[in-house]
Amino acid sequence: MRIRVLLAGRERAVEVTRLAPDRFRIEVDGVRSEVTATLGADGSIRFMGAAGAGRAIGAAKGNSRQLWIDGRTVRYEVLRGARASGHAREHDLKSPAPGVVAEVHARAGTRVRKGEKLVVLESMKMFFSVLAPRDGRVERVLCARGDTVDAGVLLVELTDENGGA
Repeated sequence: MRIRVLLAGRERAVEVTRLAPDRFRIEVDGVRSEVTATLGADGSIRFMGAAGAGRAIGAAKGNSRQLWIDGRTVRYEVLRGARASGHAREHDLKSPAPGVVAEVHARAGTRVRKGEKLVVLESMKMFFSVLAPRDGRVERVLCARGDTVDAGVLLVELTDENGGA
């Protein structure tokens, strides 16, 4: 999952890749780390990486996030929409409503046909299919199953078969 965050007044690019059920690669502004993380019964996350072990618990409200990591408080904002990807194009697929990503069928690098189901959102106990607006190739998938998204958040970037927008 790729996100952009606003931390201490500075935009940062963050990418989290699941390597195994409890193992993640986290990249912040091009600096990579690998951590093992497990969810505790109290809702906290216990993690171990090259810098040592720790415990974190967090809270979210809208785009605002707060983490308590080993007694330190970190506040940040998740940037959404065009700010999150650095740009937005008219034909990219955006969330039509706030909801939770229930299914992701899109895969980066694959060809898609107009009308093909790429993402399914659940909103207010209803499911919405986000369909490819035209034939093309999936450039990037910017969501994952279980993500909570606002209306207008960029979900999938498409390019035409020649690589253009």
